[in-house]
Amino acid sequence: MWRNVRLILFVTIAMVSCSEQNLLEVEEMHSWRYLEYLHAKSSNPEKAFFTGMQVWRDKIFINIPRLYDNIPITFGWIPRFENAPTFDQPIRPFPDYSWQDAEGRGQCRGFVSTFRSRIDRCNRIWTIDSGKINALGSTPPLNPRVPCPPRILGFDLETGHFVKSVAVPNEVINNMTTFTYLSVEFVPGGDCDDMYIYLSDTLGWGLVVYDVKRNSFWRHEHNAFNPDPSKVWSSINGERFNMGDGLIGSTVATLNGERVFIFHPYARTTLFYVPLRFINDPTVKHLPVRPLMEQSSQGIPLATDRHNTVYMSMITETNVLRWNPSRFGPQPVLVAEDNKRFQVVADFSFDGDEVWLASNRLQGVINDSYFKNATNLRIMRLRKKRTGH
Repeated sequence: MWRNVRLILFVTIAMVSCSEQNLLEVEEMHSWRYLEYLHAKSSNPEKAFFTGMQVWRDKIFINIPRLYDNIPITFGWIPRFENAPTFDQPIRPFPDYSWQDAEGRGQCRGFVSTFRSRIDRCNRIWTIDSGKINALGSTPPLNPRVPCPPRILGFDLETGHFVKSVAVPNEVINNMTTFTYLSVEFVPGGDCDDMYIYLSDTLGWGLVVYDVKRNSFWRHEHNAFNPDPSKVWSSINGERFNMGDGLIGSTVATLNGERVFIFHPYARTTLFYVPLRFINDPTVKHLPVRPLMEQSSQGIPLATDRHNTVYMSMITETNVLRWNPSRFGPQPVLVAEDNKRFQVVADFSFDGDEVWLASNRLQGVINDSYFKNATNLRIMRLRKKRTGH
C-alpha cells in the first residue's frame, strides 16, 4: 500500500499550485527590532530571537532559546491585540520570572533554554527545554554550558498551574542532543494523559518519543533524520547562511485513513513520512520511512490544522504552502509569499481557521547582520482576503 502512496504523492514543491483565490491576506500583528522584556534588559539584544510561538485565547506564547548569554526570558508571552499592530511590545515571563533562571536557582526547577511549545486539546502547554546555554556564543562554538538535562515541562493554561516536568533520560540522548521541535498526538478515545510527545533531536540526529501515560521514553534513528552535507547552505534574498541541522520540523496528519508522522531535517530538501504506529512502538528497530515530496529549498516548521491540512514554509522562496490531497489536490498550494516579512518562518499556530506564523530573520543572527534600525522579528496572521479592497 505504501509503495502506491509514494507514487501518488512524490511531487515537487517547486510545482506548487497557485491561484488568486487560494492566496491569504498577511496581517502583521506584532513586530520588534530587537526583543524587549518586561522589567528586564539584555546586554546583547541582537543575539536574542524567538523560534517558537503559540496562540491561545488572548495570549501569544513565545520561546526564545538562550543560544547566547544574557537573555532574561526564554519562555514568555504577550497579550494578543486585535485592533492595531504593536511594535516592540515587552515580553512577559511565563509563568513568572522565578521560572526563568534554572541555572541560578539550582535543582533544575525552572527553564534553561526553550525552543518551541505546543498546546494540546486539554488546554495544556508543553515546552521542550534543551538544558543548554550559550551554544553559539561559546568558544569554540557548540560548546555550551549544560546546567540541566533536557526536559519536557507542562502547564495548565486554564489555571496557570504547573503540571509536569520530566527529564529526558540519558539512555535516549547523546553528547550532541539538542531538542528544538516537538509535536503531540493523543490516543483516539483516550483521556488527557493518553498522549505522545515527539521530540526532534536536531543536532543529535534522532527522534525521541515520550509516552505520557506510561512515563516512558524511546529513541528512533534513521538516515532520513540526518542532514545532507550538500544542503547546509541556504539563501534568502541573496544572503547566504550556513546551517547543517538535522531533524527539525514535524507534524502528525492522516494519510489514506492512517495517522502518519511527517518530518524533515533542516539541511535537506525532502519531506518524509512514516506510519505513526511504527513511531509509537518502542520495539521497532528499522522505521519504514518514505519520501513524501521534494521541497524547492530548506524549511523549518510543519503544522497540521483541524482540517488535516499541513502547512510548511520554504526558506529561499519566503512563502507559506498548504497541502491536503483530499481538499486541494496532490500538489502543495501557495497561500502567501512575502520576501520581506517571511524571513525566516520559524513556527506556525492555529486559532480556529486562522493561521499564525512567526518569523525571525535567522540569517541575520547567524551572519551578524540583524537590522539596526528596522524590523527583524514578526508575528503575523493569515486570513481570507477581505472584499471591497
